[in-house]
Amino acid sequence: IVKSLSMTILYLVPVKKLKDRIPEPLTVSEVVPGFTLGGIYAARYGQGKDVVSEFGLMPAYVRFGDKKGFFIDNFCMDNKPAREGCSSGSFSWGESEKLITLDVASMGSGLVSIRMRPLISKIPFTGSLPFLCLKGNNVVYLQNHLISSIGVSLSTVDMPDDSPLKNFPFGPKLITAFWDTSNVVYKEPEFAGQRVIQRENVLGTPMSKCRK
Repeated sequence: IVKSLSMTILYLVPVKKLKDRIPEPLTVSEVVPGFTLGGIYAARYGQGKDVVSEFGLMPAYVRFGDKKGFFIDNFCMDNKPAREGCSSGSFSWGESEKLITLDVASMGSGLVSIRMRPLISKIPFTGSLPFLCLKGNNVVYLQNHLISSIGVSLSTVDMPDDSPLKNFPFGPKLITAFWDTSNVVYKEPEFAGQRVIQRENVLGTPMSKCRK
C-alpha cells in the first residue's frame, strides 16, 4: 500500500483554450509562446488514522503581481466533508515494484485513473512546487519545498466520459514525476494581496494549511 507519495503529470496547455477557466485576478503565464504548463497532482501523506489523499487539476501556471505558481481546480480530499473549494473524494491506491496506480472519484463520478510505470527513481533533488490560489477575497501563495529524491515514470491517464476533467484541453505530455511526500517542507501560506473576487466557487490550494 502506498504510504507517502506525491505525483504530478505536466502537459503543455494551449492558452487560447483556457478562456473562463482561470478566475481573476490571476493571469496565465506562458512558458513558450501560446502555451502554459498544466496537469494533474495527487498525494497521499500522514500516518495511521491521519493519512489523507488529495487530488487536483492544475489548469495553468499563473501570475499575480510578482508571484507565480500553479492554480488548482477540481480539488478533492478523502475523509473530508465537502467545503469551500474542496470536494469529498474516494481514492484507491496500488503499488508494486513495476506499477503505481490511482483511481479517484468524487461526487458520485469517476474523475481519473492513473497508471505509472517508474523508469528512474531516487534522483537527488532540492526545489519547490509553488501554488497560487484564491481563498475568499485573498490571493494566497504557497510553496512545497522538496528536500527529497524524485522519480520519473511513464504514465497513462484515463478519464470516464462523465468526468468533469474529460474535456480539459491537455496538450503534449512533458513529464511524469513522483516523490516521497514525507520529505516535503510546508511553508506557511503568504497572503499575496486582497481583491474582491466576483466568483461564487473560489478554489483553494491542495495544502490543508491553506484551508483552515
